[in-house]
Amino acid sequence: MFIGHTRFSLFDPNSGGWRASNGSRFSTVEEYQAYLFADERLDPRCEIFVNHSLPQLALAAENFDVAHVVSYSAHLPEKHQRILEEAGQSFPFLVLDRCEGGTPTITPLTIARNEFRSGEQPAGASPAFAIYRLDDDDLLPVDFFEQMTPYVRPENAGMMVSLGEGATALYINGAYYNVRQCYAPMIAIGLLSICQFQANGDLIQPRGHAHNFSDRKNPVILDSRKPGFLWTRHASQDTSLGWGERDNDDMHDVIRRYMDKYPAASPDNGFGDAFPVIADKLFYQPEPLNGRVERFQRELVLSRDPIRFEVADLEGAITFALHLNCSEGATENNAVMTFEFADGPAELALDPRASKVSLSTDPAIGHYAYIPTAPGSTEQRVSIKLPEGVRLRAFGIQRFRRHETRIAVSDILVHEHLQKVAN
Repeated sequence: MFIGHTRFSLFDPNSGGWRASNGSRFSTVEEYQAYLFADERLDPRCEIFVNHSLPQLALAAENFDVAHVVSYSAHLPEKHQRILEEAGQSFPFLVLDRCEGGTPTITPLTIARNEFRSGEQPAGASPAFAIYRLDDDDLLPVDFFEQMTPYVRPENAGMMVSLGEGATALYINGAYYNVRQCYAPMIAIGLLSICQFQANGDLIQPRGHAHNFSDRKNPVILDSRKPGFLWTRHASQDTSLGWGERDNDDMHDVIRRYMDKYPAASPDNGFGDAFPVIADKLFYQPEPLNGRVERFQRELVLSRDPIRFEVADLEGAITFALHLNCSEGATENNAVMTFEFADGPAELALDPRASKVSLSTDPAIGHYAYIPTAPGSTEQRVSIKLPEGVRLRAFGIQRFRRHETRIAVSDILVHEHLQKVAN
């Protein structure tokens, strides 16, 4: 038997485990509650959990004995409670746990005890069973229980299982962008505990600990042969609270830079097969291409002199995605992008915080932005925001500092977003 648990925005102001409730962001309980139950936070979570994650789980649960507890607060807005209640009617394996306080009243162990210590089991130890965790904005693959079944055996009671290889993606308006390969052993998504009740009623289970330290307290079986999770990133995640007040575009840029440490994925990685419910919503480009796009594809080796590209008078928010191949000596910001504008003199003043464009004291460089660089093959992004009336006519790319470094560019995608940015 497999028993899962999701804490769906459970209101627990006394918890120190969540950035939203540990006092580092909100000064009052009322502020915390307003944040926790805001539509802009809950709506995407409901969409992901009910329309993507649960249908995935339903496919995975076919031919397996599965129960999944969803603990949610009695303070949750009525419309979101109604969505969860309707999901409970649509997915028979769901067990809804409406909590007056911040502590779940039904846990996976509650269900296990009812199942195995009800007196209906034959004398002796119970079969081994498994408990797993799933956050409300992450997904498990369609073969999750199939992958886990070989390990759920009595002799493994007290051990844990981690599927260490998966995908991470940026969720924007109902779809998943910037899909990346993500190797993250002991990630919380789907982390499994193997348990068993002994004949005397004692429970063998792994010792509790932070998920990323599981192997300090328990033996952990690590299997990274197939996709084991989809870790969703989005602007309304609680982890984003530590990144300050930003609009969604800025937050997406921060998240993408964080995701750059993972290699870019492609359809060949099999994520569409692992997550069929969202296969048509997986996009390997960094973001929705909802405006003009220009592409430059040729192998270029950067030098001290800029390589210049003309564009068709772009304005507003512009994103450059570059495929780079850098030698081992590459350091951060080892390349720079320069800009020429169709309007205004060379000394045109742009607010560097708003535009992400700086003005160099070196007239040979002029307006510029650093290109992130690192050894190996990477995809990097540079995003700028031009005030109304300023148009980009051309850009250049060149090596910067450490001129012994070899930096080659194979592909540049220039994306002008439809929405313009005002002063």
